[in-house]
Amino acid sequence: MKFTNVIYFVGLMALSACAQRYSDDSLIVRALLDSAGYARISVDSATRVDSGRIVSLDLSTRRANYPGFSQVDSRINRLSALQYLSLAGNDLEYLPNELCDLARLKRLDVRNNRLKELPHAIDKLAALEELNARNNQLETLPDEFYNLKSLRIVQLMANKIGSFPDKIKYLTNLRELYVRSNNLASLPRELLHMNLAKIDYDQNKICKPTPELERWMHDRDQDWCNRQSCPSGCK
Repeated sequence: MKFTNVIYFVGLMALSACAQRYSDDSLIVRALLDSAGYARISVDSATRVDSGRIVSLDLSTRRANYPGFSQVDSRINRLSALQYLSLAGNDLEYLPNELCDLARLKRLDVRNNRLKELPHAIDKLAALEELNARNNQLETLPDEFYNLKSLRIVQLMANKIGSFPDKIKYLTNLRELYVRSNNLASLPRELLHMNLAKIDYDQNKICKPTPELERWMHDRDQDWCNRQSCPSGCK
């Protein structure tokens, strides 16, 4: 009987701790929503919960007719169990370094903002598997970006990126890369030998590729030249 009482007490303590963690998470999300100007959006409608912790947070403007916000509250790093975060459709020019403290984050959606750069601390997001940063104003990516070994899917369409460095080869788990509508004049040789299942580089400026790159593109799409932005045609 005493052993049963101990098990019951331990169970109550675990439930109490779980409830407290959820309460703490909820208070933070409420503060984030209010800071973003989303006072009318409930915590429940903006989040998903698993095992008593908030693991998904949607701060995008697609959920309601809101004008968006220009700054992410630094308290976001307190959501230590977060695995998915959407900041899509806002007016962000930068992301706070505190966001990079979300060590369990697997999916980050920052599309349709005005981002000019990604934080140099981004390599702290060691669990990140998917990044959607399309339709921003990115011209380059920080060196630390190429340390994200877990990345599988990267969407960078409709930015201003002019080149990728050789160190892209360090993204060893990358399977899908979308870089349509940027300012690319070439692709790094290392990219040609990566195990990519999908790649979209249309509507760039790859007009005078090296022989190796040309063969690689031709093998994927014989009409590759007509899909580039080359006013005078390809070489």
